[in-house]
Amino acid sequence: MLETAHDEDWVQLEENLTVKTTIVASNKPMTVNRGDFKTSVMKDILFNYYTRKSTIPTIAKAFNESYPSVTQFLELLTSESTSKERSRDLARLVQKYEAHFFHFIALDLLEAQFPNRTFYVVHDSIGIPEDIVEDAQVLLNEAIAKHFGLPSDLGLIRH
Repeated sequence: MLETAHDEDWVQLEENLTVKTTIVASNKPMTVNRGDFKTSVMKDILFNYYTRKSTIPTIAKAFNESYPSVTQFLELLTSESTSKERSRDLARLVQKYEAHFFHFIALDLLEAQFPNRTFYVVHDSIGIPEDIVEDAQVLLNEAIAKHFGLPSDLGLIRH
């Protein structure tokens, strides 16, 4: 599905913590469409008990190569955790950031920019009138850049 070539190095993060980092080439093509790939990742890779230990590192490598600033952001959030269950803490923290962004920052920005329009938020989605979708998308991606420090050209807000 995803043809990758990568380099691996051992990196010491802390005195007793060494991890293997991997960089995956982003110029390798996907051989299936995005929808089929997403379904396969969820069903066959992430939630398959027998294969996840061998396949998750490959997916993580591809994600890191494709979205290095998002990876760096997530690593910074994870470093704030003092518990041994960092992934659980990270999930909760990201959900809180996401909820705050969509329910307060994004909604307030949209209402200020388009005062006579109606918007609604459902989890991580915003209902936006069709005729202003492109303008709203630019506005919200710029807000992500300001609020989280991620590049606005990542296109995290898409329609």
